[in-house]
Amino acid sequence: MNNTSWVFFANIYRVFLVFVRSIIVAKALSASTFGQYVTILALTASLQAFFNLNIGTMFTKFGASYMMEKRNDKLFGLLKLSFLLTVLSLLVSVILLFFFIRFSYQLFIDQPNLEYHILLLAVAQGMTFIDYTSLSLLRLFYRFRQNSLITMLIITIELVVIIISLVVYSVDLETFLVIIIIQKFASSIIFNGLCFWEIRAELTGFRQAQIKLIKSDFKEIKSFITVNYGSRLVKTLIQQGDVLLLSAFATDYEVGIFGVGKRLGNAILSITDPLMNAVFPQISRMISGKQYKDLIAMIKQITSTVLLLGGAFLIALFFFRFDILALAYGNEFRDGGNVFFVISLSSVAGGIFFWYTSLLLNLELVVYRFKMYIALLVGSLVLGLLIIPLYGAIGAAVTVLIMRLAEVGAGAYKGLHTLNSRL
Repeated sequence: MNNTSWVFFANIYRVFLVFVRSIIVAKALSASTFGQYVTILALTASLQAFFNLNIGTMFTKFGASYMMEKRNDKLFGLLKLSFLLTVLSLLVSVILLFFFIRFSYQLFIDQPNLEYHILLLAVAQGMTFIDYTSLSLLRLFYRFRQNSLITMLIITIELVVIIISLVVYSVDLETFLVIIIIQKFASSIIFNGLCFWEIRAELTGFRQAQIKLIKSDFKEIKSFITVNYGSRLVKTLIQQGDVLLLSAFATDYEVGIFGVGKRLGNAILSITDPLMNAVFPQISRMISGKQYKDLIAMIKQITSTVLLLGGAFLIALFFFRFDILALAYGNEFRDGGNVFFVISLSSVAGGIFFWYTSLLLNLELVVYRFKMYIALLVGSLVLGLLIIPLYGAIGAAVTVLIMRLAEVGAGAYKGLHTLNSRL
């Protein structure tokens, strides 16, 4: 298997096990309790997004340049800077999250006495800041197979731990959160340990490396982090905002059926992630070579192929949407069939135009992308406030669909318009 095959297989494996885990958890908890759990995850993810500097992406970009220059001393200096920034952002997040959760807890969560559970869960999720840097390090040294194997091992261990815990302990939200917190901390420690063990031979000279070696690049690094941070933050708020709005205006049961419908519907996007990673370098080469006509032809071919496959999938899904959800999660979640179908519509739309992000980045339209996300965030908030209080879970799903169509439409149009202007 080549690198792309390993990444694709690992991603499919991860999506499948995450799907299985969501089924097990949803069946172990009631629909209402699962709704509370989904709200807590959305809240912690949204809060952590404010402190996630996306250091892994920065390390990949600048680390690749240093490796091309054969300057491992700079690479290791960058690695030290990456870990320093990550730890500092994590510490700041813990302090600020403590005060936020203490004074804003009841706005989102009905169940009492979970403040410290949510804080610890946010810290545990913050450990992924370090994971991303370790993951980027493996990729820089072309350890795609090892990266895939480690990822599959960790996700398998997590599933086994959850299954055993649910069998051994009585199922209540407080106990389950403790299990998740311990599992996340342990997974991060194991993951980072395995990553560094795998590349230990390449880290000769790491201890002696100095951050000041890359001082001349600080301005460019700061600029890159700032732009990526803004785009990632806004996108996360868009992705999690629907759950938080729904939790504010609807019952925990509504949040529960929306949660399972969204997880199942969004599984399609996880499949397109490897395709986006694979097409990115190809788009880069074609733009560098000014092969604009060939690139437009390739995009049309990809789009038409995915459109046909996505259309056939949606037709079949329409007739079995309730049965699929009931079979997977149980009859208690059957009412989420329409939510599942609407979210699947939005995912197929994202899948059809999956190439637009790679196109915008390669055309250096990063600022446009950030402004587009800002507009989408405002639009989703306004639309959600109008629809969700009236229609609950299905209103949240329709909001997701409209915003996804606006996203891919604006992104694809801008990218193709820019390409045509260069012909």
